[in-house]
Amino acid sequence: MNANSKKRVGVFGGSFDPITVGHIMTAAQVLHCGSVDEVWIVPCGNRPDKKTTGAARHRLEMCRRAVEASFSHDFPIKVMSTEVDHGQFIPSYELMKRYASEHPSIDFWLIIGSDLVTTLQKWQHGPLLMKECRFLVVPRQGAETTPADPRWPPGITYRCLEDDAKAGELDLFVTDISSTALRARLGRPMGRERLCEGLTPLCVLEYIREHGLYRGERL
Repeated sequence: MNANSKKRVGVFGGSFDPITVGHIMTAAQVLHCGSVDEVWIVPCGNRPDKKTTGAARHRLEMCRRAVEASFSHDFPIKVMSTEVDHGQFIPSYELMKRYASEHPSIDFWLIIGSDLVTTLQKWQHGPLLMKECRFLVVPRQGAETTPADPRWPPGITYRCLEDDAKAGELDLFVTDISSTALRARLGRPMGRERLCEGLTPLCVLEYIREHGLYRGERL
């Protein structure tokens, strides 16, 4: 980071219900490619528009354990309890405005999958979000949306992780491991943890087992 420039932080929000190696890979690669200087993983609070199976406090703790198990102690990834402490979901626009107000010396970038870019207009406060926030777009397997797509929102401030990877001569790893698919495996009556090994850190599976999470999940 240039001594005269602001610190760049990527805000990586989501349900993380539970966190997967795909989430961890995304956070890591954003830093590997130099897109930002630090990543904040922000588990959402309870959402009125989306079912979350795991209680917010459990999802937060699983994120903390996953980061601790996956990275060295000084790797610049933090798990933030902002929404969990708030008690409910904070819309992305309000969250980004809050962070900008609380940390004026930081440039915040909202990390978003390429499959979601064309849906921004429909988000809560979507027009304001597109006008005032910066987006770091990460590729999603099976999503072909690019800035050349006519559906790409005009006028948004963005950078694409793929471009940063090319500039750094790095190959990107893209995975479609989802929390939904993981929960489906965890809902099986037998051998559920074995079916999820390698898809989420072992410490997360141990936490799930300890607290009896996702049993009988049916999707």
